[in-house]
Amino acid sequence: MLKSLFSFQGRIGVGKFWLHLILEGLLSIVGFIVLIGVFFAVDPQMLSEAKKEPNPAAIGVLIIGILAILMVSNVAQFATMVKRCHDRNKSGWHSLLSFIPLFGIFWVIIDLGILSGHPGPNQYGPDPRGGPPRPAAAYFDTDQFRELKILADNGLIDQAEYEKRKRRLLAM
Repeated sequence: MLKSLFSFQGRIGVGKFWLHLILEGLLSIVGFIVLIGVFFAVDPQMLSEAKKEPNPAAIGVLIIGILAILMVSNVAQFATMVKRCHDRNKSGWHSLLSFIPLFGIFWVIIDLGILSGHPGPNQYGPDPRGGPPRPAAAYFDTDQFRELKILADNGLIDQAEYEKRKRRLLAM
């Protein structure tokens, strides 16, 4: 499970998206609780009224710990958003929209957290919901096939040329 939190490959559905975000939040909370414990282990007298000077080692542990937890949490959240963008058949670069103040929050909630993903496999991987595969025609521009069929039906191209162009369209 932890490996999937940091992977930028593949797709995840809406449910797994929210599950990952909740899990990442809980792991961050646990990390901060452990950090507070380590902080007070380094300087148990930190809250004492008799204490005038803060312990530089304790402050250093606190700063490094906070930065480490924030970095790990942000990488995991970014990976989750990238995989969700992939499920929506969008480049992972779209996840940068989350950095736009106010708009980013609404974009994450609506586009990544509510709207359903691309049905069937796409360039980023198989459909995370599983299910039966869609017919091949559903993945292609049917207008191109229709135009090709009209050319063949009207005798403007022969059957061999029709098959050649059809294979080219299917290979796209």
